[in-house]
Amino acid sequence: TNSSKLMFLLLFACVVVVNAARISKQSNSECVAKQLDWDVMMASGTKPMNSVSMSLNEDDSTFNVEVSLQYIGAAKSHTTLSNTGTSYVIDFVPFTMSDSVDATSTCSNHQASSYLNHTFEDWWKYSVTPWEEGHIGTEDFLAYGPTTSYWSVEYVEPDVHVMHDHNDALQCGHVRYRGHFALSSLQKCVDKQGENVVRIQDDDNFFYISGKLYVSIVSPMNNKRNIPGFNKIYSIHSESFEFKISKAINVFGF
Repeated sequence: TNSSKLMFLLLFACVVVVNAARISKQSNSECVAKQLDWDVMMASGTKPMNSVSMSLNEDDSTFNVEVSLQYIGAAKSHTTLSNTGTSYVIDFVPFTMSDSVDATSTCSNHQASSYLNHTFEDWWKYSVTPWEEGHIGTEDFLAYGPTTSYWSVEYVEPDVHVMHDHNDALQCGHVRYRGHFALSSLQKCVDKQGENVVRIQDDDNFFYISGKLYVSIVSPMNNKRNIPGFNKIYSIHSESFEFKISKAINVFGF
């Protein structure tokens, strides 16, 4: 009957509205930060979801990098005393066991001064509500803290249709780092020893710029004590770059 059809349509519309409201709510608030299991990752070689792109803009003589990385909260391992935090290091030099997230190169995504006046435990603090203003790129949550002036960072909402775990809880989305380097700035990028991390050569007609981008995930063995050399490190991505630009543009002011 017409009344039965109308009742069915009304019920169907209610279900659609409720599900739409649930999805909208989840996309803006209810997500769970992925926990990293170091033992599983090291054994399987399965890396956190990531994407990396690099490009040269000849119109304004800039080198641009975009790195999207899965938002990760706590990390665990049989060799750590308790769950620890994690942080991503993006740099033009590889991050090693003896390195520290507060002493990367001058062109990395980590701003060294951000760690001053904070405990070592603070360095690994992350937000369980990364979508909220001030929870990414600030000193309140240094696992995804302030960047150097060459970089920016933002949180990107997850795709609610595909990023659910086995408990049907929506996993948090990803963080997107964007690096923007004037070519003249690349010659100023140095590591903690003051050595250049990007190579610049020239001939009569061109400048040749080359280097390598490294993306690593880092956790401390113990997030309460800063013990040099006691970090867990896993390389997520490494990629060489090389390009040339005409001397007629004179980007270096030579």
